[in-house]
Amino acid sequence: MTLLAAFSSFHDVELNGALNMFEFTKRYDPSNPVIPMSGELRADLFQDLLEWEAKADTVLALGTSLAGMNADRLATAAAERHQKSIAAKASESAGGGLVICSLQRTQYDHLVSIRFWAKLDILAKLILEELSDLGPHSVPSAGPTRAYYPVESFVSNRSLLEERTVAKENDIYLVPYSPFTGVRLENHESLLPSQLTRLDLSEDAEVKLMQGLYAGDTGEVVGKQLEGHWKIRFQHPLKPGANLKRPFERILGTWWVASAIMGEVIQIPVVNVA
Repeated sequence: MTLLAAFSSFHDVELNGALNMFEFTKRYDPSNPVIPMSGELRADLFQDLLEWEAKADTVLALGTSLAGMNADRLATAAAERHQKSIAAKASESAGGGLVICSLQRTQYDHLVSIRFWAKLDILAKLILEELSDLGPHSVPSAGPTRAYYPVESFVSNRSLLEERTVAKENDIYLVPYSPFTGVRLENHESLLPSQLTRLDLSEDAEVKLMQGLYAGDTGEVVGKQLEGHWKIRFQHPLKPGANLKRPFERILGTWWVASAIMGEVIQIPVVNVA
């Protein structure tokens, strides 16, 4: 849904791993594959969850059973804050609380502010019908299922983009991150171009994953999707220390490069192999 809405993956907290809705074996953040039930959540994403747990005033739980995963804390925290504000008869309500839409009962139905028993596509259609009553321009027109997402469409500072683009046609950029760890450099806003790291995503360029389940794996850029995202084929050892490796392909979204150019993230998913 976020992809079709042209919503940047950078603003998603895909706590249990990121799935590409068109090809379920690929992700737009190569450092965030789907976490198995026996695995551990990425520390930085879990910290994002805790921050949103503390400040979210309205949570929409759509199509989820809320069966006890760690992310459920986001829903319960908003619901409990809302109910406490009502009980205390606070002058300002603590948001809208929890809204659930699903076909099955959940363990948190008693906490909801609004409960929908419906399929999500039916609910979405009803909401669009309500919005259409507000005026002719309130409902967005349907666009193509696959659009093109160039790096420049996510960078608001055009002069910064120009300064940090080495070769647009070859996908080479300058970013304020360590070439060894992918961690953002100090005082990144004031760094000169000569102090920045070259990020080469041209075809056949070698890169290394910086975090996540496969941190340390190396790969090469093998092309681009129609949407503009980079396809990277990594090699993962069959067992620790083994020379025999299996290839796997991941997708790096263009918005990650845009965020890297602007220094918006703490650590970037990949750096070039020295």
